[in-house]
Amino acid sequence: MGVSNYTPTGISHATSVDFSKRSVSQPVHIVQYDRSLPILAVSLYNNGQLYRLSESMEVSIRLGKPDRTFVYNKALGCDSTRTIVYFEITQQMSLFDGEYYPVIEIMDGDKIANSSTIYLVVDRNPVQHDYIESTIEYKELIDYRDEAVKAGNEAKESAKIASDSAKTAIDKAKEAVEASETAVNAANSASESAESILGVEENVTRIGNIVSEKEPIITAAAETASTSATNARQSETNAKASEEAAKLSETKAKASEEAAKLSETNAKDSETNAKKSENESVKYGNLAKSYAVGTDNTIRENDAEDNAKKYCETAKSSEVNAKQSETNAKAYLDEISKKVQATIFNVDFATGELIQTFSNEYTFMINQTTGNLEWEVTV
Repeated sequence: MGVSNYTPTGISHATSVDFSKRSVSQPVHIVQYDRSLPILAVSLYNNGQLYRLSESMEVSIRLGKPDRTFVYNKALGCDSTRTIVYFEITQQMSLFDGEYYPVIEIMDGDKIANSSTIYLVVDRNPVQHDYIESTIEYKELIDYRDEAVKAGNEAKESAKIASDSAKTAIDKAKEAVEASETAVNAANSASESAESILGVEENVTRIGNIVSEKEPIITAAAETASTSATNARQSETNAKASEEAAKLSETKAKASEEAAKLSETNAKDSETNAKKSENESVKYGNLAKSYAVGTDNTIRENDAEDNAKKYCETAKSSEVNAKQSETNAKAYLDEISKKVQATIFNVDFATGELIQTFSNEYTFMINQTTGNLEWEVTV
């Protein structure tokens, strides 16, 4: 059943949405705990042009709250052009102060489209109410359930009235039968008395009196039976109408239940995807740890050695060894410098002797056999 015409009587807050362009509307301000009296009037557009609802389309508003509960309510109705829809501002919609971005949903059979967001600002109420509980509000389901319960109660009441009326009719009919039997018995008595000359007049009088006495009862019983029958037929008609209303409400409730199940399925899919993303995050987190500090070869083969931390430690060790090698090289160089200091020889021209200077590390001597100058390192 599509959205029907509606004339707002409360305080109207006008805004607009577009089903193609994703622009944010001007802010609509309400106050925390507002309910019922404020009406949200939403003009519908598609790509900048007014959008007219078909007769079969249903319209709802979707609003999420900070505690992860939500509001999913059907429209009160639309204007005569079917381009403006109206929604009741409920207590659940204004329970928390802050900024909200609800969307308008149109449904045509199994086809669904959602609009751009409405910029709704709930201004904080200076007097806070802690006793109001935040709940999920799904007006359509609640309404259908109430309609079904009401129709069921009406059907039960009509059935009870029909049963009571039928019982009364039966009781009155019994009284009428009893009165008729009494009249018949009286007539038989009159017939028997007629055979006897004695007492004829007395019996006739008696019969007349009995008939006169029972006539109001018979008449009342007949009228009551007729009325009870009429009431029973009317109660039966009402019971059938209530039964049909209950079936219609049951159908609507079932449709809403299927919509809720679809939402539940979508929620489960989102949960599965979130779990998959979580697993991927854990996987890549472990891999990052493997490359960073290693996991004793749990995540990757040889990651106890093949990781950044190990390479850093190796680099630091190499740096220490290089510095030690540099120190040792300098010591060896100093030692070598001492060992290879140039030996200076001078000739004393006065005596003809060869004089050695600056060589504490070497000893020079003349080989007496060959006459060669020989040397050795002094330890």
